[in-house]
Amino acid sequence: MDVLLINLQILSKVPKYGRLKRAVNGLISLEDAAVFTDLKRWLLADGRHQSMADIRRIVDDAEERVLALLDSRFLGEASEEGRCVDAKLTNLYNALSGAVHGMESLSTTYAADLTLVAELDIVMVKIEAVLERIKVRGS
Repeated sequence: MDVLLINLQILSKVPKYGRLKRAVNGLISLEDAAVFTDLKRWLLADGRHQSMADIRRIVDDAEERVLALLDSRFLGEASEEGRCVDAKLTNLYNALSGAVHGMESLSTTYAADLTLVAELDIVMVKIEAVLERIKVRGS
């Protein structure tokens, strides 16, 4: 869960015109604006489509975790396990909410690539649906 939350936090920090890159151990990171960045991304096959695949993987993982937590028999209980499940859902809710803002920034970055912007929009709708499920279950 730590890697997932870290990736969602990094995604939330993408500035307008910022880009993502692959890091180690399944993590993503923000791309720095170095001189040879474009060449490096091309050589490593770490372009926008790879970033989009990473985003989809992260969001799919988050959705899977949320659904598992929502199905937990401990959800809403006053026990230690119940508080743990509730805390994890809260953390995921906040991280997913922030990730939407980063994805909006990526939409600005890649505004000329309508296919990628459409993919980002679809993933943002998916996130909104997951957030709504958490809200409905939490009320």
